[in-house]
Amino acid sequence: DRLPDALVEDLSESDRLRHAFAFMVEELVQPSLGTQEVTSALMKQCLAILLRIHLKERGVCSPIFEALRDPRLVPAIAAVLDAPGGQHTVDSLAALCGMSRAGFAERFSATFGEGPIEYLQRARLQLAAKLLTSSPMPVKVISDSVGYASRSYFSHAFKAAYGYDPSAYRARATAFAKSMGQEPDPPVDGVSFESGRS
Repeated sequence: DRLPDALVEDLSESDRLRHAFAFMVEELVQPSLGTQEVTSALMKQCLAILLRIHLKERGVCSPIFEALRDPRLVPAIAAVLDAPGGQHTVDSLAALCGMSRAGFAERFSATFGEGPIEYLQRARLQLAAKLLTSSPMPVKVISDSVGYASRSYFSHAFKAAYGYDPSAYRARATAFAKSMGQEPDPPVDGVSFESGRS
C-alpha cells in the first residue's frame, strides 16, 4: 500500500517462478485437502522470488525503499505496525522519534503523503480485514483489538475503506472460500454466511 505504482518485472526467464505459479493455479482449479495452505505458501514463494529479482535489478533505487527514506520515522512506523491497536497519538509517536509534535507530523506527511493518524487508521483496518477473513472472532472483539472503542465507528470506517461493512466483508470472503471448496468457519456474531444477515 506504500508503493506509488505496481512493480512490473519481466519474469519469463525464471523457471522457479513459472513452475510455482503453475502449481498454484493447478491447486486453485482443482482444490483438495490443504489447498489453502499450499496456495498461501506458493504465493509467498512467488512474492519472494519477485522481490529478489526486483531488488537485484533496482537496488536502493527501488520504490520499496522510499517509505523508509527518512530513518527518523522508523520508530513510529515500527510501533504502529507492531501494535496497530495501541493507544498511539501524534504526541506519543513523535516522542518515539525524538521529534516535536509539529515537526514529526510535517515530516510524516511529507514522506507518506498522509498524516500519522491516517496511517494508523489504515494499519488498523488492514489488520481488521485480515482477522475478519482468518479468524472466527466476533466483530466487536476485532473492533476492540484493533483500537476502536466503538463498533459502529469501526463499521463506518471499515465500510468507507473496503466498500462493505465488516459482517458483509466476512460473508463475502466466506462465500468465496466455499466456492473454492474450502470449509467456512462457523457463524460469528449471529451472522449467517448464507444469508449475510444478523
